[in-house]
Amino acid sequence: MGSPSDLPEERTRFPSIISEINTIVAHNANIHLEAIVWEDALRGSGRPQALINEELKTCDIVVLDLWKKWGTSTGKYSSGFEEEYELADQLNTESGRPEIFIFFRGDLNDLNGMVDEQVEKVKSFRNKILLEKRHFPQIYLDIQEWERSLRQQLSQWLNQYSHSYIEAKQANKPFRKIQSVPSNHIREQKPTVFFDERVCMAFPGIRGLHIIEDPNEAISRLSVLLQSPLESEHRSPIWMLFKMGSINIFACQRIDDEHILINNRELSIDKLAIYRSDAYWIHFVYIECQPDKPSGLDPNISEEYLRQMDEDMLPYEEAYARWKHRLLTYEQYCDGAVFENGKSITISGAQLRIRYLTPANIIITSQWSPIHDRSFDRKRREYLDRLLNKQMSLEEFVQIVEQLPRIDRDVFGE
Repeated sequence: MGSPSDLPEERTRFPSIISEINTIVAHNANIHLEAIVWEDALRGSGRPQALINEELKTCDIVVLDLWKKWGTSTGKYSSGFEEEYELADQLNTESGRPEIFIFFRGDLNDLNGMVDEQVEKVKSFRNKILLEKRHFPQIYLDIQEWERSLRQQLSQWLNQYSHSYIEAKQANKPFRKIQSVPSNHIREQKPTVFFDERVCMAFPGIRGLHIIEDPNEAISRLSVLLQSPLESEHRSPIWMLFKMGSINIFACQRIDDEHILINNRELSIDKLAIYRSDAYWIHFVYIECQPDKPSGLDPNISEEYLRQMDEDMLPYEEAYARWKHRLLTYEQYCDGAVFENGKSITISGAQLRIRYLTPANIIITSQWSPIHDRSFDRKRREYLDRLLNKQMSLEEFVQIVEQLPRIDRDVFGE
């Protein structure tokens, strides 16, 4: 990352962003990104900028950030920023790498009223880049917007890199690999950041409230959102919230084009809504589930009984188990055995399943989302009821969620 001295917050956050991207995206593809700033390069002898340039030549991505300051002369160029850009641009033209991400902080109109030599050079460079339309600069107003934009660009680059590598391998063409790491290399990070990265991967390009009514598409996106890993040694960052409580999500598997298994819950998807807020800690996914058919194991479950439960607005779940291509009652699962042909048989490896037999809805969000905060539990249950029974719109629910305060753990840590 290259930038003048007036962007200390971005430079401080840069290594953390790279670490987060490694955890969520890169390490899953057996790739490791290493954050390098100019302080890392100044460990040898010689012209300082020359040392930085040698480090830059080894990079796959160069992130350049500019605000009001242009920097000081290097002896060859008017600033280190300019020298780094020119070198990166030359290398990119000649070989296609490094990829160049350019960020401009603040609106250009905010600089027009300033009379300063540094600002004039910044304005000149910004106009040049915008007119050339080559490296598609990103303009941001605050650190949160910069973080989101950087995460998105890095995730998109990694996705494109992975596809290019696969295509080159299939065509038996040479391809430059970047540094890889063991696939089990997982680091800790805030649940809201983890969930934000997953939302970027599963719902790229979507902002605000977006509804998906095709169950197959909804399940495909959920499969990306909830792909492994979902837990680390000390944290379970994504949670499923429903009327009767909440639980961390630790597994997800597509069953077919209409059903998905989340933990041990078989969900028959009716529709999905994703809400991507400007504040990354607010994102959530809302799912409405159609009622499934009873397994037939419980003779007490009748159509009349389920109709009454539905009229009383009470979600009804059936618990059962799958074992060796057959269904078992919940009681058999709990006892760990079945009795057949005069013998007790241990049902090792049986898998518990829970399915909704009446319409139901759930919310998927981060562990530290304000929707998941205890202070909102009672209201959340009320709103889930109202949403399911069409007494409240998703737009109204979004307005309520946007007013919720960010929880202290997300701001200050545990």
